[in-house]
Amino acid sequence: MTTPLAPVASTRDAPLSLSVLDAIRRQVEENWSLPAGAREAHDLLVEIHILLLSDGTVRVAEIVDTARLDQPGEEFFRSMAESAVRAVRRSSPFRDLPPEKYEQWREITFRFRPPV
Repeated sequence: MTTPLAPVASTRDAPLSLSVLDAIRRQVEENWSLPAGAREAHDLLVEIHILLLSDGTVRVAEIVDTARLDQPGEEFFRSMAESAVRAVRRSSPFRDLPPEKYEQWREITFRFRPPV
């Protein structure tokens, strides 16, 4: 079984610790529900780029592949991407983030994929 959600990249030089990544992932997973009715959903991947304030509040949550949103036949991608953004926003503010490492976690990209 693959993990349905992974904070995969911090845009800062130093990588995030596993405990910080896990705390963020758990909070978003609690708020994310996969839209029903997906065909070939196991191949689907949505990336969401987020910017956080120092108190863990989501300032920006945006879909990385915006060009795909309006393409014909990508209705499920659009639905899944919108549900992923909602999950990130509902998770705000993130808890248990070390304030002294703000520069490492203030900008993160998440990969959402349906569980297999």
